[in-house]
Formats: sequence, structure tokens, C-alpha cells
Amino acid sequence: MQIKKINITGADAEALAGAGASESTPNYPRLLRQISDPPRTLYYISKKNEAEEVIEAENTQIHPQNQIDLEGKTHGVPESSAQINSLLWRIANDEAMKIICIVGSRSYTEYGQLVCEKLIEGLSLYRDKIAIVSGLAIGIDSIVHRLCLRHKIPCMAIPGSGLNSDVLYPRTNVRLAEQIYENNGILISEFEPDVRANVWTFPLRNRIMAGISDLTVVIEGKKDSGTMITARLAVEYNRDVLAVPGSIFSAHSEGPRELIKQGAVPISSAVDITDALGITEYSIKEVSKSLFDSCGSEEKEILDLLDSPISTDEICQRTGFNISKVLVTISMLEMRGLVEERYGKVYSKLSLN
Repeated sequence: MQIKKINITGADAEALAGAGASESTPNYPRLLRQISDPPRTLYYISKKNEAEEVIEAENTQIHPQNQIDLEGKTHGVPESSAQINSLLWRIANDEAMKIICIVGSRSYTEYGQLVCEKLIEGLSLYRDKIAIVSGLAIGIDSIVHRLCLRHKIPCMAIPGSGLNSDVLYPRTNVRLAEQIYENNGILISEFEPDVRANVWTFPLRNRIMAGISDLTVVIEGKKDSGTMITARLAVEYNRDVLAVPGSIFSAHSEGPRELIKQGAVPISSAVDITDALGITEYSIKEVSKSLFDSCGSEEKEILDLLDSPISTDEICQRTGFNISKVLVTISMLEMRGLVEERYGKVYSKLSLN
């Protein structure tokens, strides 16, 4: 397995956040420069980066590689080897690319998982304009990363540990981290490569997640969770916070409810996120077509029938499916926000014409 690491080192954090930092640190993430306490050193693992030589990793161990200093010079490679078009370069320099942090509970609910699936499926139409950040943790973070891989959305993982494979946390997600790397995503940490996760590393990790992103989306989380730390830091850094409303009976929705009380934007679709980012280039028809194309053959067959509302019995007659298959398929489409059932009839929520 071939793997690389970029080490960006520099002077005082004050220099990063100060005037002219964008000119002196062209390879440092542009939004992270703006926070009050930016990390002085960042370690990256990125496959798609032409400015680096590829080194052989023994037993998937991640070794230090080239350094990019705060003057933007890469040591050990020719100046002509540009990083342009790599995800790293875009995060650092492309203001048109919007970075979305999505976080939630480790002990997530089925509702939280379905919300993730709906939001990220909707965001997949904008994969050329966005990158999604999460923390590689068990639970919602892992679901977010896997959905990004499924929908080919640029993906960043920021663990609460160093990046060497023998300390990467959590251990159950080492393979997921490798898949992110293999699919041209990025792993980022400010910790030395061999630093193990500890109680003090996670708040530091959370500030990078909030600081590197244009906005933060909170799926689920209890009041005292790490998810809420990330949300509070995003507010402190003057970034938008969006929250998914949940059941008033669920402890997992305590955090989002509290955030909404404090002024966070309640959301129910990917369009709410793209509106907050100012991304409005795609029409409802284009979004609907993308969602339709992502469906399975049986789902598409039912959706094709819904030019006007019809009953489940009529769907059975026209498709030849048994009632059990029709009800299950409609339930899946409804959970993804593509249809709704009212007064005994099924309505399409897509605009394909």
C-alpha cells in the first residue's frame, strides 16, 4: 500500500490568523486561518496530490513525508509539481468550494441514520462544489463517511488521534480511513503521527472540524456530547449551525433542540443546507433527476407511475408486485423524502417533468 503524509509547519498561530496570512500560507486551509486558535502544525494523508512523492508504507504504517512550510514551498519535490485540483489544494485556496461539517451521536438512532442518508443523497448532486467533514468516530460520523464514499462526495476525516495506523482511533475504523484515502479523500490531524487518542485530544479535534468548515450540521446529540462542543465552537468562529429537529421524547435530540432554541437553523433537506451556503445553481428538476437516478429498479418502476396520486392496490395491479413488496418499497421511498402517502394514495415529491 502506498501512502503519503504532508506536514505543514509554521511560526506562531498568531501569524496564521494575522493579516496577510492567506499570502504567506497558501497551502494552509483558508477557513482554518480565520479562527482565534489555529493549529501550528497539520498532518495530512492524501492520495491525490501531485506535489508529493509516493512512499511505500510497511504494514500500512503512515510515515512522515514532505513538508510544506508557511511560505508555501514543498520541500523534497520540484516547485513545478503543483497541488492544483487536489482536494488539499481546493480546501486551501478554492473559495467556491464549500465545506460542510456533519456530526452526531456515537449511539445513533435509526432516525439519525435515515436523516444522514437523505441529506447526503441530496448533497451528492453538488459533489463538484462541496466537501464533507466528520470525525471518523463510531456512529453518525462513520455513517457520514461511508455515505460520502457511496455517493462520491469529497470527504475529510479528522480523528482524535495521530494518523499512524497503529494509533488511529477508533481501531474499528482503520479500514474506513483506508477507504477514504483510496477514494482520494483526506485525513487530517494536528497531533504527531504516533499520538494516541485521549480525553484532551477530542475537543482540540472538534475545533478543527468547526474551524475548517463553512457550516456545521448537527444530526443528533445529547446536551453534554462532543457534538455540542463542535456546534458551540462553530458559533464561536462565526459559522452557521444547522440542526435536525427530532422527537421531543428522544435524549438524542436534546442537543439539536437546544441549538434551535439558541438560533440554529432547523433543516429537513439538503436544499436547506445548500441554501445556507448560497448554492442555488441547480433547479428542482435537476435535483429530482439526481434522486431518481439513485433509486433501484423497483423504486423507479413505482415512481414512474406517480404522474398523479394512486392507491397501493393500483400500484400492485400495474407493476405486478405483491402488496408486501409495494408497501416496503413505498416506505423506503417515503423515508428518503421521495413520496408521501395521504388519504390512501401515494404522491410523488419529485419534479421530473
